[in-house]
Order: sequence, then structure tokens, then C-alpha cells
Amino acid sequence: MMMVLQTELTEIQKSVADHFQKGGGILSMMLVMLGIAGIVALVAWLSRRQEKIHSPTTTSNPQKLFHGLLAKLDLTVQQRSLLKSVARDLRMPQPAALLISKELFSKSVKEWNDRTRASADRKAGPKLSSELVEQITRVLFPSRHMFDS
Repeated sequence: MMMVLQTELTEIQKSVADHFQKGGGILSMMLVMLGIAGIVALVAWLSRRQEKIHSPTTTSNPQKLFHGLLAKLDLTVQQRSLLKSVARDLRMPQPAALLISKELFSKSVKEWNDRTRASADRKAGPKLSSELVEQITRVLFPSRHMFDS
């Protein structure tokens, strides 16, 4: 019966039938496995990409917010360094809170100053002077009359 079927096959069909009768080689098996692995990798990549597109991209990063705000303000390197030191040394969970109100800023700077005054590491950190604090205060909280016309 096999002989009857083989006589009716085209040349290509005969070569495919011969290939399967002999058994595939290792190279053929490797190519098939590589193809399957490629398809699985492609599907996984597409799935992650689709998930990334549809998931919210806003992640809460208080430090990144604080540093981004500092970069946009008209502050000197020394002033930025001082604000970063205050936020870091006080271990503020939301350091951008320093920039919200004059009262919160003053309270935090005073607390930081009291702590660093008692600390032996005062010389290693940025110097705190009333003039520097006043300069930062003017940048962060400009007087109200500047906006009145």
C-alpha cells in the first residue's frame, strides 16, 4: 500500500516523505527548537510591551521629585547642597515638603541646624549661615508684593 501511495506523490512530496522516514537529524531538531524558543521569546516581549503601554507610568519617588524641583529653581550649587543635606540628615520621607511653606522650611532648617551644631561632623557638611538661609528663603518664598500689580 505504501508503494502505491509513493508512486502518486510529486517529487517534493517524495523528498519530504523520505526525510521523515529516515528520521530528522540533530541539526533539524535544533532548528525546530530554536524556532519555538524564538516564538516564545517574541510572545513574552510583546506581552511585556503591551503591559507597559497599558500600565500607569507614574511611580512615587519622593527623592526624584525633590531633586527635579531643586534643579528647576534658581538656586546656587551651595544652596541646593544645603537643602539636600537638610532633607537627607532629617531623613524626610517627602523632602519636597521643604519647598511648600516658609514655616515648614524654617522649622526644618532650625531642627537640622540644632542637630548639626551638636554633631562633630559639622565641618564636613555645608556651612549654614543666616545669610544663606535668607537667600534660599527669598528664592523659595518671594514676597507677596512681587506678584501684586
